[in-house]
Amino acid sequence: MGLTRALFLIPEKGGLKTGVEKSAFLIPAHHPIFRHLEKTGKPWIASPGRRGDWVGFWPVAVDGKWAACFGLGRKRNGKILEDDEKRLMELLADRTSLFLGVRQLCKNLESADRLSSLGFLSAAMVHEIRNPLTAMSTLIQLLPQKEKDQRFMTAFKELMPREINRLIHLTENFLGLAKPSTAAHPVVDLSQVIHRVARLLRPLFEGKKATLTVTAPADLGLKASESQMESLILNLLQNAFQSIQAGGTVSLLARSLKRSSQGPGPWVELQVKDNGEGVFHGDLSLIFDPFFSTKEGGTGLGLAICHKIVQNHQGFLTVKNSPRKGVIFSAVLPLR
Repeated sequence: MGLTRALFLIPEKGGLKTGVEKSAFLIPAHHPIFRHLEKTGKPWIASPGRRGDWVGFWPVAVDGKWAACFGLGRKRNGKILEDDEKRLMELLADRTSLFLGVRQLCKNLESADRLSSLGFLSAAMVHEIRNPLTAMSTLIQLLPQKEKDQRFMTAFKELMPREINRLIHLTENFLGLAKPSTAAHPVVDLSQVIHRVARLLRPLFEGKKATLTVTAPADLGLKASESQMESLILNLLQNAFQSIQAGGTVSLLARSLKRSSQGPGPWVELQVKDNGEGVFHGDLSLIFDPFFSTKEGGTGLGLAICHKIVQNHQGFLTVKNSPRKGVIFSAVLPLR
């Protein structure tokens, strides 16, 4: 173009300045050019024959606001800008606006995602504390009636201190739910975790005259976070419990798989099945979304927590309606 200067200018309180010459306001705020850009947000083009150092300014807008502009100095030969040169500058300003807008959008999305994660973790913390408290409250209510029941008292003495201890350490360990741990997990006897959670919840099922059946082979070893596996099983079983009517049934099956729909294994599958009313077909794709619930008084967090835990262990969690009645949840975890 044969220009004397071409600058990217930033509007500030004192006027227009370059991103390099921090102290130099090339166009003061009271100048007609600055006021034109501030008021209209449209390009300022010097009229033919006009004298001055500048032949045009093309504003760059982000979110509908003037964020910067391109400024072109006069041509060395004194000629005005051609139409194709003006179109080129309009295209450059437009593409810059698009780039800056996308960058701002990404920053906004990152901020929103952080706030969303914080909200989910806070709500999930409350949910995870409430779950065992419900079962523990039931055990305490049954205590006067079961004082002479040796089997109940043995389970009570084993479960209560363990669950209280888990609640104490929950706040310290719960941030592990936010992202997969890079540390190697120890081998957890999944069968023991399953039966421990089942003993904790069994009084709830008995109070509803419902049946809970558990099938899990002994010594089912899995490299996993024991606390997260306990939360996974607890949430899946409580979700099933809330889905059934009085006299309903819930079954939990744990087994090793050489192959699954996700590919060759070995895998460990946790399958929880109930004979409730099932899930409306249109809701199946939403059921793991945080805060989505079809149950009266439901928080919509239990299944979202389950999904996150399974993801943290590089596994897969699926749901489908049973051909007969109820719902089947299947958590498939790599056996490694």
